Amino acid sequence: MVKREKGRDKQRVIAIGALFCSLSYFSASLAAPVNLEILNKVSAKKTPLQIEAGTTVMVHDMRIITGKCYTHLDSFEGAVYHLPVRIWLDQDSEEPVELYAGELVSSPRYPSKPIEHSLYDIILVECD
Repeated sequence: MVKREKGRDKQRVIAIGALFCSLSYFSASLAAPVNLEILNKVSAKKTPLQIEAGTTVMVHDMRIITGKCYTHLDSFEGAVYHLPVRIWLDQDSEEPVELYAGELVSSPRYPSKPIEHSLYDIILVECD
């Protein structure tokens, strides 16, 4: 039978947490500007879009609902931005359909679930 010391386990958890915090820094910002790009897959044209974090906007047939934007400092790339979003597809004849619920990330090193829209891709550029 293994006997565990609660105080020692707690110290290990605190030490691991302190190490993690020293390696990366997180900050959250609500109502800060968020810079996105809307990529038209057919024409390959990118359209910049600036919105406020924590708001809802309509872009073409998509209703984009954003959360707080988080900044993560990466030792290789510098600032990496994370933006939780929900995207609903608003079609004239039907109820809105949830197209995406997840997090957009500004770096390809941190993969996120792809947005499955037939015509548009949404790319997170940065949060101010």
